[in-house]
Amino acid sequence: MLYSMTGFGKSVAELSDKKILIEIKSLNSKQLDFFAKIPHFYKEIEIEK
Repeated sequence: MLYSMTGFGKSVAELSDKKILIEIKSLNSKQLDFFAKIPHFYKEIEIEK
């Protein structure tokens, strides 16, 4: 029987000169809220909405 919809996951990938950290958190939610933190030097290639 399912008692809770709370969950957490984390993964790290290290490339030659970059480190990528992904965390997924859920707290009794049926929808997705996505937030990304990226270094400022990537802002110039960010896709506009």
